[in-house]
Amino acid sequence: MAGGTFKTVEAARKADLKEVRRRLDADDTPKNRAGYGCALYATDKRRNIAESIPYLETGVSIGDTVSRLFMADACLQGKGVPKDPPRARDMFLDLALEGNADAQFAYGNIFYLGTDVEKDYDKAYEFISMAASQNEPRALNTIGLFYLGGLVVPRDIDKAERYFRRAEERGNQNATRNLKLLQKHGRDYDYSRAVLRSPAY
Repeated sequence: MAGGTFKTVEAARKADLKEVRRRLDADDTPKNRAGYGCALYATDKRRNIAESIPYLETGVSIGDTVSRLFMADACLQGKGVPKDPPRARDMFLDLALEGNADAQFAYGNIFYLGTDVEKDYDKAYEFISMAASQNEPRALNTIGLFYLGGLVVPRDIDKAERYFRRAEERGNQNATRNLKLLQKHGRDYDYSRAVLRSPAY
């Protein structure tokens, strides 16, 4: 933690919640409130998520990146707050344009899956490729799907396989599944329908 906040989503997920709470009790600052909200939200437990929201809003108010990511996710999914897809998109877009790979993937994935918007594969590719350039594992896997199915880019099985392998090296299990799909069906199979059905992460 840096001054009470987390540098990454992964750091928040690995945090000791009791220790973060003790830090807040000892020093009730906006940064410590933001850190506690992130640690709560990262547990992905309904009770903790509901409790996290006012703390996350404090984090948003001071510009904390992980608080903004979690609050955008909460608004997109209606976790702890009423669903608010426009606010989620705006928050993810702001973070994406600041260069945050998690937000770049999340914003692009909204348009890949058509989450409360019309599907837009061009926009999805634009933002997911930004995240892939930073080696974000879900983004690497999804760019592989673009090449596998010939979405936006020309179909290229070699490139698809390279992206899947890069994602797998970084722990993405869906990439492992996609490599097995390639092995099972071979290079001449029409993957376009499978790609459109596949989760983009």
